[in-house]
Amino acid sequence: AVQVGGNTVTPDSIKNNYQYSFKTQTGGLSVSTSQTVNASSNYVWKTTGTDHELFFRDLDAVDGAVHPTGETSLNVKHRHSKFINGRNYVADVRITNGTDTEDHDNWIMFSELNQPDVIPISNYIQLTDAQGGKIVGIESLMGDLAVLMENGIFRLSIPSADPTQWSLSESEENIGCLSENSITAWETGLFFAANDHLYYLDVNFRAHPMTATIKDDYQSAVTSSARTFYDVKKNRLLCRFGADGATIYSLDLSSFPEERW
Repeated sequence: AVQVGGNTVTPDSIKNNYQYSFKTQTGGLSVSTSQTVNASSNYVWKTTGTDHELFFRDLDAVDGAVHPTGETSLNVKHRHSKFINGRNYVADVRITNGTDTEDHDNWIMFSELNQPDVIPISNYIQLTDAQGGKIVGIESLMGDLAVLMENGIFRLSIPSADPTQWSLSESEENIGCLSENSITAWETGLFFAANDHLYYLDVNFRAHPMTATIKDDYQSAVTSSARTFYDVKKNRLLCRFGADGATIYSLDLSSFPEERW
């Protein structure tokens, strides 16, 4: 029980506290006169006539619910994204702490478990290829993360429970990816365009050249505008090697791994 002042109960005093409620005057708050009660440092109860209002003083309170990561910034922008094992992995990122902005084109960042939009800036993995290139794209490879950079390709084994325990399981630093739009997942592997060939990266992380029979055509046409698309209905890979949208190559996947263009 709390009483402010002397023995006389004044209109702005709390007579009794009852855990989640309080009593001011005998019979409750008067509706015939104005009354203001400072319930605590944050709350004020005010009665005017038949109106009863509760005011909250914002004493530097955090807006909304407190985030589980505390004060860690969540302002993360990214170019590439892939959801694997309950986490969202993003690459080629821009992060900010509210004052400074940083671009990291060779970083992979990951979200909290089952919270794909919550990517603290402390959750990152940095990769470096032989010539300091950037990440061109990322893709899932049998639960692992395939990272395709300008001058190399890498396979990361990342435990979903604790991605900080990631490990580089395999790498190929003689083959790089030329275009993010050329990366297409198919069955247990993925296709991507490099400078010398269109490759198929299988589950064992072996890169198979798929343009040996049209090598001259491919190398004379390929640019960073290369694109591939999987035609589910006809089980074929449609390819545009350069910026020429009128010339489309079709790879018949029903005879894979044999080349049939």
